[in-house]
Amino acid sequence: MTKLDVRVRPLPPRVPGDRRPVSRQRRRRETALGLGLVTPALLPLLVFFVVPSLFVAVISLYDWSLLGDTPTFVGVDNYRELAADEKFWQALRQTFYFALLTVPTTTVLGFVLGWALYRRIRTGHILESVIFSPYVLPPIATVLTWSWIFHGDYGVLNSLLGRLGIGPVDWLGDPHWIVPAMAVYAVWQGTGFSLVLYLSSFGRIPREVYEAAAVDGAGSGRMLRSIAFPLVSPTTYLLVVFNTSVALKVFVVSFMFTTGTGGTGLSGLTVNLYQYQQAFVNFDGGYGAAVATALTAVIMAVLAVGAALGQRRVFYR
Repeated sequence: MTKLDVRVRPLPPRVPGDRRPVSRQRRRRETALGLGLVTPALLPLLVFFVVPSLFVAVISLYDWSLLGDTPTFVGVDNYRELAADEKFWQALRQTFYFALLTVPTTTVLGFVLGWALYRRIRTGHILESVIFSPYVLPPIATVLTWSWIFHGDYGVLNSLLGRLGIGPVDWLGDPHWIVPAMAVYAVWQGTGFSLVLYLSSFGRIPREVYEAAAVDGAGSGRMLRSIAFPLVSPTTYLLVVFNTSVALKVFVVSFMFTTGTGGTGLSGLTVNLYQYQQAFVNFDGGYGAAVATALTAVIMAVLAVGAALGQRRVFYR
């Protein structure tokens, strides 16, 4: 009787991430399910952002006075005029100056205050509520209040500076101080949002990580630099992107602080305020739409560059 030589071929090693091929029918079902789940979130974005932006971009190709006249197609003439418009470039520079003052300050203050409250400072919940409350208050009311605080003749701020022997400052009339005054309000109003996000991020870091670092002799400062800061980098990235987009679209504080005129020498003029003036004061709808479209393009370009640079420094657990 012949003995059979049976050799068992070993299974090939399993490659990490290797998956069996998915059938076309299953892939279609998963795609349909995914689209169905994201549709409730995409519909408001489509209706309230994409469609209006496309409509404004189309209007920017017309000469339209918004007073009932028939729009006249002019192509890119509005953009040629915009490229040579010194007021637009001044507004754009001042908008970027405002963003440069507010975005880093709001993010850093939110991080520092969030870390301090996370380390269980007494009355932490009270402080958290106080710092966050400006973010949910009506912006018109808060901006009006701050315009009285910054008033050059009888404002509270100049009264306090006078007691310190510092002369009065025309915060809303001096071209050198109007944008910093706007930035002070924006930092006061927006820091609470950054604080809440950082507190949530600090709370998601496992306690065991801090305990292991403490056993190794790490102090509070070392934990902050080597543990907390890297692990909340996704939150930092999100806040920088969000705060930048908000800062570049600033309108209410610019309008209220300058009563819609842009201030002395247009030193408080922002791009959104300039767009409002062209469209709803001068009734030049086509040119106002061109300003709005240009601002949208600038914001998208800035966020794209920020995304390309920021993703390299974001640590995902």
